Amino acid sequence: MERIVADASVIVKFFKNEDYSEKSRKLREKLIIGEIVIFAPHLLRYEVLNAMIYSKTKYKAFEINNVYRALMNYDLKIIDNGALFAEAIRISIANRLSIYDSTYVALASVTKSTLYTADQKLIDAVRLPFVKHIKDY
Repeated sequence: MERIVADASVIVKFFKNEDYSEKSRKLREKLIIGEIVIFAPHLLRYEVLNAMIYSKTKYKAFEINNVYRALMNYDLKIIDNGALFAEAIRISIANRLSIYDSTYVALASVTKSTLYTADQKLIDAVRLPFVKHIKDY
C-alpha cells in the first residue's frame, strides 16, 4: 500500500477549487477506497480549518463545520510522538523552516512515506527525494 503524508496545502484542496485540486482529490479518492494510507500530524486539522476560515472565499460556519466532520471521518493515521518531534526540530533548525512545515517532512521521513505538498518553497528548502509537489501525483 502506498504510504503518503499530505500537508495542509494539499488537504485544503480536498474542499476548495484551487490549482491542483484535481490531483489532491485523487489522493482523497484513493484514501476512501483504501488504496493508500495518509499519515498526518495532529496539527493538520487545525491548519486546514484555519486555511478555510482565512480563505479569500468567505465560508460560513456550517461549511467549515462540514470540513471538520469530513476530516474526522477520513481514515487519516494521526501520528503524535516524541520521535516525530525530535526529527521535526532537527529538520527545522537545519533548514530554517517553521516547525509546522518541518513536522510534515519529519513525518514522511519517520514513516518512510512520500510527502506531497503544494508549497514549492518547502520543496526547495529541503531538497529531499521523498518531498514532492502535488502536481506530480
